[in-house]
Amino acid sequence: MNSIFEPYHMNNKILIIDEFEPTLMKMLRDSHIPFEYAPYLNREGILDIIQEYSGLIVRSKTQIDKEVIDKGVNLLFIARGGSGMDNIDEAYANKKEITCLNAPEGNRNAVAEHTLGLILSLICNITKGNKEISENIWDREGNRGLELSSLKVGIIGVGNVGKQVAKKLNALGVTIFCYDKYKTDFKEDYINVSSLEEIKKKCNAISIHVPLTSETRNMVNEKFINQFNNPFYLINTSRGPVVNLQDVRNSINNKEIIGVGLDVLENEKIMELNDLERGILNDLKHSPNTILTPHVAGWTKESYIGISKVLGDKIISMLTKSEYFAKSVLINLKN
Repeated sequence: MNSIFEPYHMNNKILIIDEFEPTLMKMLRDSHIPFEYAPYLNREGILDIIQEYSGLIVRSKTQIDKEVIDKGVNLLFIARGGSGMDNIDEAYANKKEITCLNAPEGNRNAVAEHTLGLILSLICNITKGNKEISENIWDREGNRGLELSSLKVGIIGVGNVGKQVAKKLNALGVTIFCYDKYKTDFKEDYINVSSLEEIKKKCNAISIHVPLTSETRNMVNEKFINQFNNPFYLINTSRGPVVNLQDVRNSINNKEIIGVGLDVLENEKIMELNDLERGILNDLKHSPNTILTPHVAGWTKESYIGISKVLGDKIISMLTKSEYFAKSVLINLKN
């Protein structure tokens, strides 16, 4: 079998700069697509060689900003193993006619299940009860929980993950309200399209599933929280900076928020926090109504393979399109 790159120069190969499950590399190899697997590269190393490659595959290690994109003079695509694209300057890449790919389908089920786990742990006081027993406290009444049927959950952001969360909660008999600023037409009968105002008026739990953009950064803040009619549970498995932790900490103390399940933080380099960030995190860690996990909602054994498969399929499909073929010819004429 001939490589789709065979007529072309070495510039038509892919650089992989983060660790990936081997399925991705096998798919590329089986499709005779040349690549270099270099997860050991730091930013300086990437900048030194990026001009040699037409494709870049990343996770989260490196910011793919204007500097990297400008150095990648032959880049035709940037692919990210995961859902969020906040470490890639998509607008600038699009301006340079570089295709951006991601793989939200690969870990959507994992994130949805983790979200469900956080909800159940909070309403049933599982983490709180476990901690108390480890301290020889046996308090049945203080750990009396709620059932899922008591919840009215507002799902904010109804993309790949939001849909999965809605599907799972609906199957368990939970009343759900779904809001997405940019989507209102859904084929799924379990998606009850609502306004943000309706969610704030009726819900006693919200689950955040939005990308990190200038619009969503600091979205859940004091003003947002104060607009709710009822105290509520807050779940965030999207991106940390969507939620203002200082305002959430204060709202827990004021009993405006009943409990919090966070898989992501504003600053996840917890050994490098400033004094304010460290104080807020310590308060949350010691709150009986808070569950924190280390950005692992989409990090299951199955999703690790799934992300590789989804990304591999998208890359191979793209490379076989005629418009990419034509762009590849231009690269070699240029070089």
